[in-house]
Amino acid sequence: MENIKDLRIVELLSSHLCHELVSPVGAISNGLEMIEEFGGEPDAAILGLIADSARITAKRLQYYRIAYGASSGPALTSDDDFKALADGLMQSGKSVIEWPEGALLSDMSEDQCKLLLNIIGLAANALPRGGMIAMHTSRAVAGTIMSVMARGDGANLSDDLVAALTMDISVDSLSPRNIHAYFCQCVAHRNGQAVKVSQASAGNIEFSWAL
Repeated sequence: MENIKDLRIVELLSSHLCHELVSPVGAISNGLEMIEEFGGEPDAAILGLIADSARITAKRLQYYRIAYGASSGPALTSDDDFKALADGLMQSGKSVIEWPEGALLSDMSEDQCKLLLNIIGLAANALPRGGMIAMHTSRAVAGTIMSVMARGDGANLSDDLVAALTMDISVDSLSPRNIHAYFCQCVAHRNGQAVKVSQASAGNIEFSWAL
């Protein structure tokens, strides 16, 4: 039974990944078709569309390779590389990341870095009109707390995403839309952590967990 559940999760992650890539890949295909319609003469605007779509596709693939893939060595141990992955995911949207000063990953394991990368992606999806994603650490009785804030007009985490993130949902009820939230909590649990979400005020969503 567990193997069947694992297979279901893999299938949904694959569907989610394809959904994230189909738009920029489709734009590349459309651009090439337009070039053919013009007799093979490349137009500057069309070439620009193809180049932008190819760049977005490459950035998303780099992000998901680390966010969903198995261990890839040093890619998650460098602040600069980590920021490049996360910033690359933002390039096709209207959101930006406000990075804290100083080292971000120095006290984090590779799995913790992977979790942070996935939560940033979830925060970006919660900003349909764009906004700001910020993160900070604080001290508490439980130890160091990592927080990721998503701020923007219309910021919202729908009920099905909250249910998936808190795992208050059966695997059979998951969908390509909310599987990323469920996967975030799976990564957290593997590392002995648990992600909490709070929507205390309009336009503000906070994800937090103990490191």
